[in-house]
Amino acid sequence: MDISHPKYLKISWQDLHVFTNDKKKKNLLNKISGKINGGFTAIMGSSGSGKSTLLNTLSYRLDPNIKNTGQLLLNDKEYTQSDFKLMAGYVMQKDILNPDLTVEETLYYNSKLRLP
Repeated sequence: MDISHPKYLKISWQDLHVFTNDKKKKNLLNKISGKINGGFTAIMGSSGSGKSTLLNTLSYRLDPNIKNTGQLLLNDKEYTQSDFKLMAGYVMQKDILNPDLTVEETLYYNSKLRLP
């Protein structure tokens, strides 16, 4: 994938189906579509509605026992986890953050460690 750094990151998903890969085949997300066209985005919903599952799927951070089908696009092109890591940062829900830093300081140090 040709990685350029556009002003805004565009992520889209079409007919995304996420399910457990065991005998029960439990549906976690059932054929959803959507897009994020840059800027600040909030994903809201009740507990258990699939917010973390969606974000983990888009960032290719799913548990090995969970599978997905559908189309995932980053800036209108299919992408890999490596492509995503070059263009975006994603902090897991249960990531350990330094309680002595402000949000601004945490983002600043994270960007200093990730960017060239």
